[in-house]
Amino acid sequence: MKLFHDVPIQIAVAGIDSDGKPFKSQVDRWVQNSVLELPMSPGPWGYVGSRFEENVFVAARDGSFIAVREDSDAILGNPRPERIQDDIWKAAVPPPFKAGDKLSLILEFPRQKL
Repeated sequence: MKLFHDVPIQIAVAGIDSDGKPFKSQVDRWVQNSVLELPMSPGPWGYVGSRFEENVFVAARDGSFIAVREDSDAILGNPRPERIQDDIWKAAVPPPFKAGDKLSLILEFPRQKL
């Protein structure tokens, strides 16, 4: 797997919950380690970059944009040590939205000193 870029990326989702209230939540709070029965540790994600295969961007072809397990075809990945165990992750809590709701994916980059 490629090394993660030095710039940490926070990934959040924003939308309107079922009560009509706006929300914004980090995505790692919805992922649970099924072996330890603990939520994924909060923290940044890393840039993996994906690749091209026969003139096709693999992340777009496969829909592998953000990966919780080790996946060199994804654009963003989980830098935590447990990423190598691809069968331990499950949904942690019901998200504050339902299928069909309009959501915004938010990628937050730290401010860089010039």
